Amino acid sequence: MPTPRVIALSCKPEIRDDDGTLAVEALIPGHLLIEGASGFSKNTANATNVSRCVALERDELGKDIDTAYAIGDQVKVGIFRSGQRGYVFLASGQNVAKGARLVGDNAGLFTATGVTTAIAIAKAAEAKDATAGAVAGTRIRVEFI
Repeated sequence: MPTPRVIALSCKPEIRDDDGTLAVEALIPGHLLIEGASGFSKNTANATNVSRCVALERDELGKDIDTAYAIGDQVKVGIFRSGQRGYVFLASGQNVAKGARLVGDNAGLFTATGVTTAIAIAKAAEAKDATAGAVAGTRIRVEFI
């Protein structure tokens, strides 16, 4: 299967791209986001009550999924609905099977459910072994639930 070069896979999530979508920290397309008073940052909710907001690539500006947002940049935010697929980050050290339930961690990444209070927001659309662990995580295809 070829490596996707977009975050929204075969879908059109709701997009927010306005003055209120500023990055309050460095972000990479595919990070799970949380909105605060000053803008968007990596999700910090650690497995509970996590939104399905993901940083998208700025393709209209010639940027791709590997082009990071700097603090103060206007972020293109995708709000995914159930059944839509995305190309996001799996946390380092994770090894998940296709169909595994995933939650947001406290660093804008996805992780396998292991917390009893966890609310799964996605399931793995492919098996992925990230035990070798990249610093920012390993990209994985997911289906939002």
